[in-house]
Amino acid sequence: MYGLGALNKRFPTSTSAYSSTIQTTIVHQIEEMCETIKKLNVKLMAKDAKERTLEEKMEHLMKHHEQQRECMRQQDK
Repeated sequence: MYGLGALNKRFPTSTSAYSSTIQTTIVHQIEEMCETIKKLNVKLMAKDAKERTLEEKMEHLMKHHEQQRECMRQQDK
């Protein structure tokens, strides 16, 4: 039965190449995840800005509607 040291001596190139390939793959996956996160953050910020704009418009419309209603009440008197 071989220990890890003995196996490492028998297969030094394949082990380091395999390890390097795994590390490269992991680094690539992490880079892709970072890029996806950046894209999602941009979309989220755009969505938040759009929601704020819609809320502001809604508030403006509600105030305008309330003013119109108040004017109509005063005209009815």
